[in-house]
Amino acid sequence: MSSKQTTSGLTCFARLPKELRLQIWEDAQPDRILPFRVDAMRYGRRDPSPEEWPTICCRSPPLNLLAVNHESRQQTLKSYALIRHEFLVSHFYFNCFHDTLYIAEHWYESEPITLIQSVARCTKTHKVRSFAIWERYISPYRFPMLVKDIASFEEIFLIVGSEDNVLAVETLLPRDKPIEEPPGDHPDFARLYRRKCLVEAFESLKDTGYRLPRLTIVREDYWNANGLRMRRGC
Repeated sequence: MSSKQTTSGLTCFARLPKELRLQIWEDAQPDRILPFRVDAMRYGRRDPSPEEWPTICCRSPPLNLLAVNHESRQQTLKSYALIRHEFLVSHFYFNCFHDTLYIAEHWYESEPITLIQSVARCTKTHKVRSFAIWERYISPYRFPMLVKDIASFEEIFLIVGSEDNVLAVETLLPRDKPIEEPPGDHPDFARLYRRKCLVEAFESLKDTGYRLPRLTIVREDYWNANGLRMRRGC
């Protein structure tokens, strides 16, 4: 495309009614997965020195709408919150309707929840609706109680290794019938029993009025290829 054609196209866009242009900028907001990684952490120290505190990186995809022109930037900033956290290497922009927070490495269980609470407080809606974390890093008993503190979750993805003998995608919640206890001689008894305890711990919270999130097991290779398409428009 020639420079003249490009300029002509932008000129035509500028002639659209302002309300239509703003709606186009809003509809162009992308779905993103924001992976968090801990670059440095000394576990097991009661009083770590400042240089031993965790260094958290959010490798977020660039938000190109902020760089198109002044109008696109102003419209986009209405929907995104600038997130700062004491352990973050750099800040990032977050939209609870389009972004999924992904805890991609091992943390102590309460630490990702603390970070997510910080993210929620910075957003205009005070919500984080979509969240992914590796299943092996959570406790089936404590994790539901930690998650309950952030009642805005609508979907949680639990990532499992590609080497695990599991389906690519398995929905744990909601479910129509109780999860069955695996036979004691089942080769994957420990994993299946742990999963049963997790579901039961979540379901026990219904009596408190807590709205259960959608809970989905996703194999790592499938998540890497289809994670963005798995969001259900929450």
